[in-house]
Amino acid sequence: MAFEIGTASSSGFGGDARYDFLEKVRLFVTGNASLVAANRTWEVMRYNTGVADRELILRAPGIAGNEPVYIGLRAYRAGGTGFYNLSIMMATGYIEAAAFTAQPNMSPLCGIPALNTSFAYWLVASGQSLTMVLKVGSPGRYMHATAQAMLRQHWPHQHPYPYCVGGMLNGELNVAWDDGTSLPTMPYIANNRAMHVLEPAGTWLSGQSLDLWAWPWDDGSNPRAQEMWPTNDVYALSPVILHKKTTFGVPAAPFGIGSVYGELLHVRHLCNQAAPISGVALSAEDTTTLASTTYVVFPDWNRTAADRWMTLELAA
Repeated sequence: MAFEIGTASSSGFGGDARYDFLEKVRLFVTGNASLVAANRTWEVMRYNTGVADRELILRAPGIAGNEPVYIGLRAYRAGGTGFYNLSIMMATGYIEAAAFTAQPNMSPLCGIPALNTSFAYWLVASGQSLTMVLKVGSPGRYMHATAQAMLRQHWPHQHPYPYCVGGMLNGELNVAWDDGTSLPTMPYIANNRAMHVLEPAGTWLSGQSLDLWAWPWDDGSNPRAQEMWPTNDVYALSPVILHKKTTFGVPAAPFGIGSVYGELLHVRHLCNQAAPISGVALSAEDTTTLASTTYVVFPDWNRTAADRWMTLELAA
């Protein structure tokens, strides 16, 4: 895996922080030394810098180098308004002649509120995943997005495309980074409408249908998500598992009720309670370590409840 921490700015590429960010993503996944050393660099399929809504479509090689993953990013101004945002999507292939929104079995678009002036970013990528956090505005609001082939829980012939994609908004919406009404939410929380998984039948299942949950958050009322207290001063970082809504007493059938789709790469749940010894909780952008791996801590937008935090893997 590889990571990068930086700032996108209107003084950089293209005169717009979003354009600069797309350029930084392109350079990161095609040239990062860790990806080069692992033979997991990405290929640029489309990079349209001649339009206001700039488009970047990338092809990742996959976990073994032979299972390509297609991920697209776009800068958008919904309806020509003053919202300067980004969106992310996935597809199962690429057609050069097709529009950005007409790629093979494309996912729904997921919006990411941003700015055209400047924002900080954290990027993590592997041969099958791209996960990001943006710190937008002042005071900073944390925007989350991911597009990846998850760690499979089934045989490849049962689930050939274990894809998931998520952002802060369900679509390219007219929502600004500081919107206090629409309340953007990170995709891992409570059957979020902006989280989607590709089922074996080839259809995209959405949190909007209330059928897609991410453990341990699940429906947002799971008490276990709030009870994973630190031990001494070691914080509990739990893997995030995407699964179908569980109905109590109903056994899980393959891809039926309660079925598990996969484990997210590079993202872990954090119950940010005060540690027993130090008596303090972690703050945004703090780092913590689990099994010699460093994770950086982020809240959901600007929420600070104990179960509204996640960590992003930076380095082993």
